[in-house]
Amino acid sequence: MSTKKSGKITPSKKQLSDGSLIKWENKNNPEIINIARKLIFIAHNTLENGISIGARISSPNLGEVSRLAGTEGLNLLQLEEKYNQLWTAITTAEKDLYSTPNRHLETAEIKAKEKTLHDAIENFLDHMPRVFDPFAGGGAIPLEAARLGCRTFGNDINPVAHIIQRGSVEFPQKYGKPITYTRNEFLKLYPVFADEQPGKMVAEPTLNYGFDKITELDGYDDTVSKQPEIQHAQYIRIKNRLAFDVEYYARQMLAGAEKEIGHFYPRDKKGNSLFVNIWSRIGKCSNPSCGAKVPLLKQFYLSNPR
Repeated sequence: MSTKKSGKITPSKKQLSDGSLIKWENKNNPEIINIARKLIFIAHNTLENGISIGARISSPNLGEVSRLAGTEGLNLLQLEEKYNQLWTAITTAEKDLYSTPNRHLETAEIKAKEKTLHDAIENFLDHMPRVFDPFAGGGAIPLEAARLGCRTFGNDINPVAHIIQRGSVEFPQKYGKPITYTRNEFLKLYPVFADEQPGKMVAEPTLNYGFDKITELDGYDDTVSKQPEIQHAQYIRIKNRLAFDVEYYARQMLAGAEKEIGHFYPRDKKGNSLFVNIWSRIGKCSNPSCGAKVPLLKQFYLSNPR
Protein backbone atom coordinates (compact mmCIF):
# COMPACT_ATOMS: atom_id res chain seq x y z
CA MET A 1 0.00 0.00 0.00
CA SER A 2 1.43 3.34 -1.00
CA THR A 3 1.70 6.05 1.62
CA LYS A 4 2.69 8.73 -0.88
CA LYS A 5 0.54 11.84 -0.61
CA SER A 6 -1.35 12.94 -3.67
CA GLY A 7 -1.77 16.50 -4.83
CA LYS A 8 0.60 19.44 -4.99
CA ILE A 9 1.79 21.08 -1.79
CA THR A 10 2.83 24.73 -1.92
CA PRO A 11 5.65 25.54 0.51
CA SER A 12 4.78 28.11 3.17
CA LYS A 13 7.43 30.46 1.82
CA LYS A 14 5.71 30.49 -1.57
CA GLN A 15 2.35 31.31 0.02
CA LEU A 16 3.61 34.64 1.33
CA SER A 17 2.92 37.72 -0.76
CA ASP A 18 5.72 39.86 -2.12
CA GLY A 19 4.73 42.57 0.36
CA SER A 20 4.98 40.34 3.42
CA LEU A 21 7.19 41.69 6.18
CA ILE A 22 8.18 38.22 7.37
CA LYS A 23 9.76 37.26 4.06
CA TRP A 24 13.51 37.08 4.57
CA GLU A 25 14.31 39.04 1.43
CA ASN A 26 12.12 41.91 2.69
CA LYS A 27 13.93 42.35 6.01
CA ASN A 28 15.84 45.38 4.70
CA ASN A 29 13.30 46.60 2.18
CA PRO A 30 12.59 50.23 3.23
CA GLU A 31 9.19 50.28 1.52
CA ILE A 32 7.99 47.16 3.35
CA ILE A 33 9.41 48.38 6.67
CA ASN A 34 7.67 51.73 6.18
CA ILE A 35 4.33 50.02 5.51
CA ALA A 36 4.70 47.95 8.68
CA ARG A 37 5.71 51.03 10.68
CA LYS A 38 2.72 52.95 9.37
CA LEU A 39 0.29 50.15 10.19
CA ILE A 40 1.68 49.92 13.73
CA PHE A 41 1.28 53.69 14.11
CA ILE A 42 -2.34 53.63 12.95
CA ALA A 43 -3.27 50.53 14.96
CA HIS A 44 -1.70 51.91 18.14
CA ASN A 45 -3.31 55.34 17.85
CA THR A 46 -6.62 53.78 16.82
CA LEU A 47 -6.70 51.91 20.13
CA GLU A 48 -5.49 54.97 22.02
CA ASN A 49 -8.26 57.12 20.54
CA GLY A 50 -10.97 54.49 20.93
CA ILE A 51 -11.64 54.25 17.20
CA SER A 52 -13.28 51.01 16.11
CA ILE A 53 -12.38 49.51 12.77
CA GLY A 54 -15.42 47.50 11.78
CA ALA A 55 -13.80 45.66 8.91
CA ARG A 56 -11.20 43.00 8.37
CA ILE A 57 -7.94 44.47 7.14
CA SER A 58 -6.28 42.21 4.59
CA SER A 59 -4.22 44.71 2.61
CA PRO A 60 -1.25 46.90 3.58
CA ASN A 61 -2.69 49.62 1.35
CA LEU A 62 -3.84 52.25 3.83
CA GLY A 63 -6.24 53.85 1.40
CA GLU A 64 -8.04 50.50 1.26
CA VAL A 65 -7.93 50.28 5.07
CA SER A 66 -9.62 53.67 5.35
CA ARG A 67 -12.27 52.72 2.80
CA LEU A 68 -13.08 49.48 4.62
CA ALA A 69 -13.41 51.36 7.91
CA GLY A 70 -16.70 52.95 6.81
CA THR A 71 -17.74 55.87 9.00
CA GLU A 72 -14.40 55.85 10.76
CA GLY A 73 -12.51 56.34 7.50
CA LEU A 74 -11.95 60.04 8.08
CA ASN A 75 -10.24 59.35 11.40
CA LEU A 76 -7.95 56.76 9.84
CA LEU A 77 -7.07 59.10 7.00
CA GLN A 78 -6.19 61.73 9.57
CA LEU A 79 -3.96 59.23 11.36
CA GLU A 80 -2.24 58.37 8.11
CA GLU A 81 -1.70 62.05 7.39
CA LYS A 82 -0.36 62.53 10.92
CA TYR A 83 2.09 59.68 10.41
CA ASN A 84 3.30 61.16 7.14
CA GLN A 85 3.83 64.54 8.80
CA LEU A 86 5.79 63.10 11.72
CA TRP A 87 7.92 60.81 9.58
CA THR A 88 8.61 63.54 7.02
CA ALA A 89 9.80 65.79 9.85
CA ILE A 90 12.36 63.13 10.81
CA THR A 91 13.63 62.51 7.29
CA THR A 92 13.84 66.25 6.57
CA ALA A 93 15.80 66.90 9.78
CA GLU A 94 18.10 63.95 9.02
CA LYS A 95 18.83 65.20 5.53
CA ASP A 96 19.50 68.70 6.82
CA LEU A 97 21.88 67.49 9.54
CA TYR A 98 23.73 64.76 7.66
CA SER A 99 24.36 66.95 4.60
CA THR A 100 26.04 69.68 6.66
CA PRO A 101 29.84 69.51 6.32
CA ASN A 102 31.93 68.75 9.40
CA ARG A 103 28.99 68.07 11.70
CA HIS A 104 31.36 66.29 14.10
CA LEU A 105 32.68 69.70 15.21
CA GLU A 106 29.41 70.39 17.09
CA THR A 107 29.13 74.07 16.30
CA ALA A 108 26.07 76.08 17.33
CA GLU A 109 24.55 75.42 13.90
CA ILE A 110 25.11 71.66 14.23
CA LYS A 111 23.71 71.55 17.77
CA ALA A 112 20.57 73.36 16.61
CA LYS A 113 20.08 70.85 13.80
CA GLU A 114 20.71 67.93 16.16
CA LYS A 115 18.04 69.29 18.51
CA THR A 116 15.59 69.60 15.62
CA LEU A 117 16.18 65.96 14.71
CA HIS A 118 15.96 64.83 18.34
CA ASP A 119 12.66 66.66 18.84
CA ALA A 120 11.24 65.19 15.62
CA ILE A 121 12.17 61.66 16.73
CA GLU A 122 10.75 62.16 20.22
CA ASN A 123 7.52 63.55 18.79
CA PHE A 124 7.16 60.49 16.57
CA LEU A 125 7.97 58.03 19.37
CA ASP A 126 5.32 59.62 21.58
CA HIS A 127 2.76 58.21 19.12
CA MET A 128 4.24 54.70 18.94
CA PRO A 129 3.92 51.72 21.31
CA ARG A 130 6.60 50.98 23.90
CA VAL A 131 8.48 47.70 23.86
CA PHE A 132 10.38 46.45 26.91
CA ASP A 133 12.46 43.28 26.91
CA PRO A 134 13.80 42.56 30.44
CA PHE A 135 15.86 39.60 29.20
CA ALA A 136 17.12 41.14 25.98
CA GLY A 137 20.31 39.08 25.59
CA GLY A 138 22.02 40.27 22.42
CA GLY A 139 19.21 42.73 21.70
CA ALA A 140 17.37 41.02 18.82
CA ILE A 141 13.88 42.04 20.00
CA PRO A 142 14.80 45.67 20.86
CA LEU A 143 16.59 45.96 17.52
CA GLU A 144 13.62 44.79 15.46
CA ALA A 145 11.20 46.87 17.52
CA ALA A 146 13.37 49.95 16.98
CA ARG A 147 13.49 49.29 13.24
CA LEU A 148 9.69 49.37 13.28
CA GLY A 149 9.70 52.75 15.01
CA CYS A 150 8.74 51.69 18.54
CA ARG A 151 10.13 53.30 21.67
CA THR A 152 12.30 50.44 22.84
CA PHE A 153 13.88 49.42 26.13
CA GLY A 154 16.14 46.44 26.72
CA ASN A 155 17.86 45.07 29.80
CA ASP A 156 19.92 42.08 30.82
CA ILE A 157 21.70 41.17 34.04
CA ASN A 158 24.64 39.75 32.09
CA PRO A 159 27.20 42.55 31.48
CA VAL A 160 28.48 40.80 28.34
CA ALA A 161 24.97 40.72 26.89
CA HIS A 162 24.56 44.39 27.81
CA ILE A 163 27.69 45.33 25.86
CA ILE A 164 26.43 43.31 22.87
CA GLN A 165 23.09 45.13 23.10
CA ARG A 166 24.82 48.49 22.93
CA GLY A 167 26.88 47.33 19.97
CA SER A 168 23.86 46.01 18.06
CA VAL A 169 21.16 48.51 19.04
CA GLU A 170 22.57 51.75 20.45
CA PHE A 171 25.84 52.52 18.65
CA PRO A 172 24.62 51.88 15.07
CA GLN A 173 21.65 54.19 15.68
CA LYS A 174 23.88 56.94 17.09
CA TYR A 175 26.96 56.73 14.91
CA GLY A 176 26.13 54.60 11.87
CA LYS A 177 25.02 57.58 9.80
CA PRO A 178 26.44 59.37 6.77
CA ILE A 179 28.82 62.25 7.34
CA THR A 180 30.36 64.85 5.03
CA TYR A 181 33.79 66.36 5.59
CA THR A 182 35.66 69.13 3.89
CA ARG A 183 38.83 67.75 2.33
CA ASN A 184 41.22 69.22 4.90
CA GLU A 185 39.12 68.00 7.82
CA PHE A 186 38.97 64.51 6.34
CA LEU A 187 42.73 64.37 5.81
CA LYS A 188 43.28 65.68 9.32
CA LEU A 189 41.19 62.87 10.81
CA TYR A 190 42.52 60.19 8.45
CA PRO A 191 46.10 61.30 7.66
CA VAL A 192 47.03 57.94 6.14
CA PHE A 193 45.13 59.00 3.00
CA ALA A 194 46.95 62.32 2.64
CA ASP A 195 49.69 62.80 0.06
CA GLU A 196 50.97 65.78 2.01
CA GLN A 197 52.26 65.51 5.54
CA PRO A 198 49.78 66.39 8.34
CA GLY A 199 49.91 70.11 9.01
CA LYS A 200 50.79 70.93 5.40
CA MET A 201 47.33 70.72 3.89
CA VAL A 202 46.34 72.71 0.86
CA ALA A 203 44.04 75.70 1.26
CA GLU A 204 40.54 74.89 2.47
CA PRO A 205 37.91 75.43 -0.26
CA THR A 206 35.18 77.97 0.31
CA LEU A 207 32.18 76.27 1.90
CA ASN A 208 29.58 75.52 -0.73
CA TYR A 209 26.64 73.42 0.36
CA GLY A 210 25.88 72.65 -3.27
CA PHE A 211 28.69 70.07 -3.15
CA ASP A 212 30.20 70.81 -6.55
CA LYS A 213 33.04 68.31 -6.12
CA ILE A 214 32.12 65.56 -3.71
CA THR A 215 33.71 62.13 -3.42
CA GLU A 216 31.63 59.36 -1.87
CA LEU A 217 33.47 56.64 0.03
CA ASP A 218 32.22 53.18 0.87
CA GLY A 219 34.82 51.47 3.03
CA TYR A 220 38.59 51.45 3.43
CA ASP A 221 39.49 49.74 0.15
CA ASP A 222 37.23 52.10 -1.78
CA THR A 223 39.00 55.04 -0.12
CA VAL A 224 42.42 53.69 -1.11
CA SER A 225 41.31 53.34 -4.73
CA LYS A 226 39.96 56.92 -4.73
CA GLN A 227 42.95 58.50 -2.99
CA PRO A 228 44.01 60.60 -6.03
CA GLU A 229 40.42 61.80 -6.40
CA ILE A 230 40.29 62.77 -2.72
CA GLN A 231 43.20 65.18 -3.13
CA HIS A 232 41.13 67.31 -5.54
CA ALA A 233 37.69 66.94 -3.97
CA GLN A 234 36.01 69.76 -2.09
CA TYR A 235 34.00 67.41 0.09
CA ILE A 236 34.25 63.77 1.11
CA ARG A 237 31.08 61.92 2.04
CA ILE A 238 31.21 58.67 4.03
CA LYS A 239 28.08 56.54 3.78
CA ASN A 240 28.41 55.01 7.25
CA ARG A 241 30.70 56.78 9.70
CA LEU A 242 30.72 53.98 12.30
CA ALA A 243 31.56 51.21 9.83
CA PHE A 244 34.24 53.36 8.22
CA ASP A 245 35.89 54.27 11.53
CA VAL A 246 35.85 50.69 12.83
CA GLU A 247 37.53 49.43 9.66
CA TYR A 248 39.98 52.35 9.51
CA TYR A 249 41.24 52.02 13.08
CA ALA A 250 41.27 48.22 12.87
CA ARG A 251 43.57 48.53 9.84
CA GLN A 252 45.80 50.97 11.74
CA MET A 253 46.01 48.65 14.75
CA LEU A 254 46.81 45.71 12.47
CA ALA A 255 49.52 47.71 10.71
CA GLY A 256 51.00 48.76 14.06
CA ALA A 257 50.95 45.19 15.37
CA GLU A 258 52.56 43.91 12.18
CA LYS A 259 55.31 46.51 12.53
CA GLU A 260 56.01 45.47 16.12
CA ILE A 261 55.76 41.68 15.93
CA GLY A 262 55.53 40.98 12.21
CA HIS A 263 58.95 39.34 12.21
CA PHE A 264 57.45 36.47 14.21
CA TYR A 265 55.15 35.73 11.26
CA PRO A 266 57.41 35.29 8.22
CA ARG A 267 55.95 35.42 4.73
CA ASP A 268 56.24 32.63 2.20
CA LYS A 269 58.49 32.75 -0.87
CA LYS A 270 55.81 34.62 -2.84
CA GLY A 271 55.48 37.29 -0.16
CA ASN A 272 52.06 36.15 1.02
CA SER A 273 51.16 36.34 4.69
CA LEU A 274 50.71 33.03 6.41
CA PHE A 275 47.12 32.14 7.14
CA VAL A 276 47.88 30.57 10.50
CA ASN A 277 50.80 29.49 12.66
CA ILE A 278 50.86 26.33 14.75
CA TRP A 279 52.94 26.72 17.89
CA SER A 280 54.35 23.63 19.58
CA ARG A 281 57.19 22.30 21.63
CA ILE A 282 60.01 20.64 19.72
CA GLY A 283 62.17 17.62 20.37
CA LYS A 284 65.77 17.59 19.20
CA CYS A 285 67.18 14.36 17.83
CA SER A 286 69.81 12.96 20.24
CA ASN A 287 71.90 11.61 17.38
CA PRO A 288 74.91 13.99 17.13
CA SER A 289 75.05 13.47 13.39
CA CYS A 290 71.36 14.43 13.01
CA GLY A 291 70.28 17.15 15.45
CA ALA A 292 66.93 17.54 13.67
CA LYS A 293 64.20 19.46 15.50
CA VAL A 294 60.87 17.65 15.39
CA PRO A 295 57.59 19.40 16.36
CA LEU A 296 55.84 17.46 19.10
CA LEU A 297 52.45 17.41 17.42
CA LYS A 298 49.95 14.64 17.00
CA GLN A 299 48.82 16.04 13.65
CA PHE A 300 49.52 18.97 11.34
CA TYR A 301 46.08 19.61 9.88
CA LEU A 302 43.71 22.12 11.48
CA SER A 303 40.56 20.14 10.74
CA ASN A 304 39.79 16.69 9.43
CA PRO A 305 36.35 16.60 7.83
CA ARG A 306 35.08 13.07 7.36
